[in-house]
Amino acid sequence: EIKKEISELREAIKLAKRKGIDITKAEKMFNQIIFNYNFLKNDGSKGVHNHEYVISILEKIDNDIAEIKNITK
Repeated sequence: EIKKEISELREAIKLAKRKGIDITKAEKMFNQIIFNYNFLKNDGSKGVHNHEYVISILEKIDNDIAEIKNITK
């Protein structure tokens, strides 16, 4: 599901940029989403060792996705 969201966000950012919307913050947040997603995806423990930290990262990703959607409306 996050892969689909990432793809949709990438397109929304491109479209917003073409419309002249200031997407500086959205781009920074998007890059952080990508970093966090890859960090979790490549974690060998699959979140077993520190599941609370994994949950906090997933919540951050969700919040950033919502904010980017708001910026790029």
